[in-house]
Amino acid sequence: MTTPPSIAAADMLVLSNEIAPRGVRGRGPARRQAAWRRMTSVEDLDVVAWIQVSDGRMLAVRSRGRDLLYLPGGKREPGEDDWSALSREVREELDLELDRTSFRELGVIRAPAHDQPDFAHVRMACFTAAYRGAMAAAGEVDEYVYVGRGERHLLAPAAQAALDLAERHGLLA
Repeated sequence: MTTPPSIAAADMLVLSNEIAPRGVRGRGPARRQAAWRRMTSVEDLDVVAWIQVSDGRMLAVRSRGRDLLYLPGGKREPGEDDWSALSREVREELDLELDRTSFRELGVIRAPAHDQPDFAHVRMACFTAAYRGAMAAAGEVDEYVYVGRGERHLLAPAAQAALDLAERHGLLA
């Protein structure tokens, strides 16, 4: 097995959901996730994020006091799996319920951390899922917007990498 290459120019790394770290046998999200966590630097902030696209534009949120836009999501609580963490975060931030049956992993990205002084990089597992409810900014989120390719400068580095991931999956078409 090979380790995914780094995109040196942007200092971003896309970790395919089909490639496991060297020496990890077997497949499956839980094994890959555990292996990547063991191999990820202490300086990486490990989070989950929801990629939601409508009319070729990706959903982004602005948290209170932040200058750039991020994806809905956040850190896992102790004992939470990706589904539990992401569905909780989306409920807290946008007052929506994600649909478990449509929940799927798009991939994992690694990018420079923005506005996170304790971390050099963000490792973000990206998922998509349908949702129920009326979207509303809630909790720590002040606003939500849909952004297109031409507005990538409004996004934090990890959200820019997620926009590229969404495009590679044909979601922005």
